[in-house]
Amino acid sequence: MNGRSADRESTSLRGVYLLDFLTILIRRRRLILPGVLASVLLAGLVSRLLPPIFTASAKFLPSKNPDMISRMGTLVGGGKLEGYEDNVTSEYYIDLLKSTTFLARIAPKKFTSREKGGDVDLTAYYNIEGGEDTQKTIKTVLAISREFSLSLDRKTKVITLRYSTREPELSAAIVNAFLEELKVFNQDVRDFKAKRNREFIEKQLEDNQILLNKAESALAEFTARNKKIVTPELEVDKDRLKRNVDVQTEVFITLKKQLELAKIEEQEKKPSIEVIDSPTVPLTKSKPRTVRNMILAFFGGIFLFGTMAFFLDYFSRLNPDDRRHREFLESLDDVKKDGFRVLRLFGWGREKKGNRHRDKTTP
Repeated sequence: MNGRSADRESTSLRGVYLLDFLTILIRRRRLILPGVLASVLLAGLVSRLLPPIFTASAKFLPSKNPDMISRMGTLVGGGKLEGYEDNVTSEYYIDLLKSTTFLARIAPKKFTSREKGGDVDLTAYYNIEGGEDTQKTIKTVLAISREFSLSLDRKTKVITLRYSTREPELSAAIVNAFLEELKVFNQDVRDFKAKRNREFIEKQLEDNQILLNKAESALAEFTARNKKIVTPELEVDKDRLKRNVDVQTEVFITLKKQLELAKIEEQEKKPSIEVIDSPTVPLTKSKPRTVRNMILAFFGGIFLFGTMAFFLDYFSRLNPDDRRHREFLESLDDVKKDGFRVLRLFGWGREKKGNRHRDKTTP
């Protein structure tokens, strides 16, 4: 019985608290409703006044198609030279696109801007002035990094690149410039690596050629001195010299194949990324989102003005005869006085001497 009574009492208390809550909201409706309405209207007005932002996007993947060097290596049996794409992942492209080095390659590119009335680079578009060229580039890179974003699908490894400006055509053009510059950057790296591989193989081939010539000369000289091999020791020496020639010949053939493959790799031009979704001109603005902002303002206004209603209701119920309430009200008055003192320090709320003298002499 006691348990049931306690449950009923708890339920009734919750009902009382809920009724008190609703009563306060209804009582303060003249504060809450206009406040919420003003918040929604203000959010809608500000969203309308803000300049529209258009976001263009593109999706791409690192290229996984086997290049010519891989196919030729399998056919001729020269092994596979490690290509640039072998160590490239989607995460690598994320870090590359965010790097200052790459963004600095985008900054000086020219784009057509209706707002600026012609072709301008991003330094001019973002009105970056003053300072040296290096400082301008750094400021432009910071401006670019604020307007573009990257996302990675963990399952498919597809990268989505987005860029936002006040002009839809410009946003699409900049995204396309990112993709084109990424291809150029990758090709530059490929060319550098291919050239370095070719030069290394050529050096190894030159060294091997010397060793092979020495081995062949040693075998020829041994054969000339010992036309008739009559002892086991001479037979062993001849076999050793022949093996040395065979080894150096095999190394020479392998390096020769590798050199031809390296030359092919150096001349090959291969797309390093696969564009899944090319950038297109956005037809609708991405920001500001007027409806979403008004909905957020609606719930924010309810919370703000509802909280104010509870505080006002609480203050209206304070009893000056109660010691704790009286101490709280006195402390609140002290805070108000401190606030007025601070305002007077800045000259606010200070009356002119003439006005105070007129107030004293006026009957």
